[in-house]
Amino acid sequence: MGDGYRGPIVLMNGVLNSPLNRYEQVKNVDIQNNTIINSGPISFGEGKDEEKTLAPINTNFSNNLIFNDKPGENILFIDDVSGITFNNNYLDAITPQVINGFDVTKISWKEIGSFPIPTASNKDLLVVTKNSNSFEKDINNSIREVFNAGSFNLDANNLPRALKLRSGPGWTPAIVAPIIKAEETTVEPGLETLRKAIDKASPGSVLNLKTGEYLLEKSIKVSKNITILGDKGGATIITASKNLEKPISYLFRVNEGVSLNISNAVLDGENSNLKYAIVSPDIKEGGLYNLFVDNIIFQNFTNKNGGSVFKAYNGTKADTLSFVNSRFENNYRGLNLSYDKDIMEQYNANNIIIDNTVFKNIEESAINYFRKTLSPEIPGGNLIINNSIFSNVYNDEKGKMIRAEGIGHVLISNSIFEDSYKVITPVSLKGSNNRIVNCLIHNSGFVKTSENAKKENLIYKNPKWEDNALFIPSDKSPLLKANNDIDNIGLKH
Repeated sequence: MGDGYRGPIVLMNGVLNSPLNRYEQVKNVDIQNNTIINSGPISFGEGKDEEKTLAPINTNFSNNLIFNDKPGENILFIDDVSGITFNNNYLDAITPQVINGFDVTKISWKEIGSFPIPTASNKDLLVVTKNSNSFEKDINNSIREVFNAGSFNLDANNLPRALKLRSGPGWTPAIVAPIIKAEETTVEPGLETLRKAIDKASPGSVLNLKTGEYLLEKSIKVSKNITILGDKGGATIITASKNLEKPISYLFRVNEGVSLNISNAVLDGENSNLKYAIVSPDIKEGGLYNLFVDNIIFQNFTNKNGGSVFKAYNGTKADTLSFVNSRFENNYRGLNLSYDKDIMEQYNANNIIIDNTVFKNIEESAINYFRKTLSPEIPGGNLIINNSIFSNVYNDEKGKMIRAEGIGHVLISNSIFEDSYKVITPVSLKGSNNRIVNCLIHNSGFVKTSENAKKENLIYKNPKWEDNALFIPSDKSPLLKANNDIDNIGLKH
């Protein structure tokens, strides 16, 4: 994102009768077929002052592609540009500029690794200006059978070696990390025992909880890596204390730079009219954090004043939010990561993983994961849902059981959407990296896809439960691989 002399392409002014240690005038230069993505401005005549008075001459700037999803100018004319010829350059930017030789367009992208590549649908990029210096091969050294603007052939399937190389030395020292056994502490049930144990624990500690109630008078702010293990064979309940003079709004906050692992417990929101079970770091604390949840029941978080089981504050970002073998039941909302609605390309988690998990009786969306973007083809955000159940979720005509607007990569597989009778569209996916496969939808509308999103092997049938409380299918259920010939759908019992 450099600017001035540190911009992506900079043509500076020269010095009249320049000595050897100063700057000759830029002349006889051909600049073609570059792709510039999310960089600072390209500058022409940079450095103009009383000494540097000679603008570039006899220079060609053609067939270049500029993309920027951040506001601000992308082209700067510092001095006279009459000595520069501009032809068939293409600009796809938040801040469009009307400049001769720069055509405003909309680029369709696909992704190789983390790098965006223009697709073959970009017909504008075929309008070019060639000369004797135009490149016969693209940046991959592939023949340009059809000449187009930018550094890649359209729909290229490879990256140049420079983008694949790992920087650093070509050898790997054999470093054996010391094995440090995590400190383990058993925490008794009771009032404030859990919060006090976390405050005293060393980073990386494991806290073993027993069957019983762990009551909180204050919210727990987790500022170090901690693992909380409930009694797998019993009932560990974490909740707010009753009749608090100062009600708390959440049970846990995961601070930036921290990983919280929590397993085998019930988080109950009934007391204190709790708004949230777990929240992100505070507003605009930008450091990454992680939350790993296994075999947790989230129940009775019914506060309708913006409440949800999990909330991400605006300006925060998790690397990974993982919920496996868990159950969300009788809550107002599930996961809410939708507060950064005004900032382009801002989203609140790199990865959300939902595996073998139930969302039941959720008044609004089970998952609301949002990114404001020019195109879902631009990489950003990753939602993986597998072998999960969404039952009676957002049961309203306009309700979306899962919202993943603008998210670059979505994969929903082997999952069930049921008993949301009023819902018309339970899931709406956009973009070629959004897919829903091998799922069953019953009494919950119809899945919608657009802009090359994919839906495959969707079953609109009754699931035929043997036990609809535990979601165990009967022998004749279409959820079984034996009956659908693809894979088991629903929970992994």
